[in-house]
Amino acid sequence: MSARSISLRSLRSQKLPELIARLLESPLPARVQRIGDQTLKRVSQRYPAVARLVSRGEKSLREGTAAALLERFGLSWPGAANTAEGPRTNPATAAAAASGPVRNDVTPDVHTPPALDESAGARASGTATVESASTAQEEPPAKRGEQAAASLLALRKGLAAISWSARAEAIQRFGEDAGAPAVPALVAALSDGSAEVAASAADCLGALGEVAEGALKGDIEQSLRFVLADPEGYWSPVTRAASVAALIRCMASGGVDDDETLGPVDDALRDIDAEVSLATIAALALLPRRISTPRLLKLLRDDSGFFIRPVRLAAARVLASVGLDDAEREALLSREHDSDVRTALSA
Repeated sequence: MSARSISLRSLRSQKLPELIARLLESPLPARVQRIGDQTLKRVSQRYPAVARLVSRGEKSLREGTAAALLERFGLSWPGAANTAEGPRTNPATAAAAASGPVRNDVTPDVHTPPALDESAGARASGTATVESASTAQEEPPAKRGEQAAASLLALRKGLAAISWSARAEAIQRFGEDAGAPAVPALVAALSDGSAEVAASAADCLGALGEVAEGALKGDIEQSLRFVLADPEGYWSPVTRAASVAALIRCMASGGVDDDETLGPVDDALRDIDAEVSLATIAALALLPRRISTPRLLKLLRDDSGFFIRPVRLAAARVLASVGLDDAEREALLSREHDSDVRTALSA
């Protein structure tokens, strides 16, 4: 932006809409959540619970967010800007073209994924067992073992495919049936260049972790936490949203009692990528109310401006579904100015 001073009148009447549009597409250090139409679409397609929490309307989410801000200045959103589906220009996350997958490795400075412990599960697979929900309990152990071995072979073969859709399909078809021996391959698939493949791996790990015990369960959760933390900026919001949903699924099955265990969930709620926040909010419904309600209340009480409107609306809808005390509801309504959030809280 030019260093020349701009009069307030000129900024208000001519430059502000363009400025807001530019800011929404720039990798700024400002602490406010970002969201992408394509990545949110993929997350919503994968998780119906997220889709039910998000109201899109006739405008894209970024347009709606910008329009709400401009309305405060008595201005209207320029209809020609940012209306097409496409990749976000923010280098930390980007969406692929509609005909292709969302990429994981989208940060220009990151050419290889961070190292994950691909031996996860191998240490425990000798003693731990995981039975697929689709495996009939009355089947003899020998037959189940043969089916698991065949599924593992098919999984490994599918993961070697060139096509990202073939790799994702292999995980979806064979990963859960392969059981504990598949965990190392699934952990490796978390780093696949396709976010759809990585997200499928996270989903499968969540299903296996839900029924796993001991060291195997710990290995699965550790891998999901690492992807969610994304220390080197490699993973797409699609993959990270899948990871937090899978992690909470594992937590819900094993019980959660300490704040340290819930640290990644708290971080995900306040994630810079709104898709990750939305997946976290949707999955919180799996946890006891004593865990979910205080966190959602804290989100809605936050007045820093960090949480964008779709995230706040999702939090209100989940709060209403899990149940709010009358006093909690009245306290929120007394300070809430968004009419849609108020409606959701009153439902």
